[in-house]
Amino acid sequence: MRTWPALPLVVVLAAGCAGGDEDGGTSTGELGEMLQLVPDVEAMRDQVVYGNLRQLREISGADAATDPRDEIGTLMEVTTAWVVADPFRRAAATIDADELGFDLTSIDASVQAGAPPDEVAVFTGDIDADQVDDALRTFEPFADDLEQDEQDRVQLYRFGAEMKSDLARVTPARPLGVGGRFAVDGPTVWSVGADATLDAVAAVATGEGTSLADIDGFAEVAEVLDDSESYTAVMIGNPELLRFDPAALLGDRATPQMVEELTERFEENALAEWSVAGLGEGFVTGDPDDSELVIVLWHADDDAAEQNEDALAGVLDDGISAVTAELWSDICADADVARDGALVTASCTPRSPGLAVNIVLTRDVLLAWE
Repeated sequence: MRTWPALPLVVVLAAGCAGGDEDGGTSTGELGEMLQLVPDVEAMRDQVVYGNLRQLREISGADAATDPRDEIGTLMEVTTAWVVADPFRRAAATIDADELGFDLTSIDASVQAGAPPDEVAVFTGDIDADQVDDALRTFEPFADDLEQDEQDRVQLYRFGAEMKSDLARVTPARPLGVGGRFAVDGPTVWSVGADATLDAVAAVATGEGTSLADIDGFAEVAEVLDDSESYTAVMIGNPELLRFDPAALLGDRATPQMVEELTERFEENALAEWSVAGLGEGFVTGDPDDSELVIVLWHADDDAAEQNEDALAGVLDDGISAVTAELWSDICADADVARDGALVTASCTPRSPGLAVNIVLTRDVLLAWE
């Protein structure tokens, strides 16, 4: 089974903006638009993690924050389930405009997809392309080995050998001293590690390449999550990542009896194979005390969708988490499931924030299939 990079239990993600117009990219920060900025590289389909800081600022009152540390504190009062793409996921409070040309307070949304070397992080918001250009061209010690190029209006920056770390050049935004590659189009910034990925980004940014939004199921799932006003979401386009595997779920603690018991419980409400899945979290009516988890499954045929309408309802009603051994109905209450053609959607009230990300992080059985 293929695996993906671990995500923290607490994450803040935001989405980038769409390129393709004459004046550079502009965006509402919605997931559907962010997918237009992610190239259709195979690894990118595996996992996409998204978040919208603009929504959280409006709810938390963090709009006026000018210091990343102040903003983080305010956001934490609303939810610990905030996510931002790397490098801000690891060092949001310490990265400043001198290094990248923008900081956490400038980001409205971000999205991160894939795994090294085929990984991309996209940021959009109150980002000034000239300030980014100035920072990337002058920040030492990386400016010494900068190679700069342009495709249409998209500015491309390459620093040093690809994916090569240098511990003598460690900085807040480059924790391993890796120079990396960047693309900039108006208020949108892409950060990648490899030249081939940067080329794929440039093709999408200039309207020449295929994005994840062009792949069956991705746009449909994103539309549901955007309609639910999810401020963070995870999408999986490779169902093999969540195929039921009791031995992998239980790990070293597995015994034959435990595997048998988990398998029997799982088979009571086994899902059929879906093609694209999404889990999002948002606040109902904008109230931080009234959160909602949204589950979306897109299927290649209506028969699988019809089966999963009943199966997902069964899982949410009396299925058990393989991680906590609790009923899903205790973890996320008052579930409601519906189907519209190839789409099956569900909503429930999570007991605590961060559930969407943690289900993927732990490979729990909520969306497992066989």
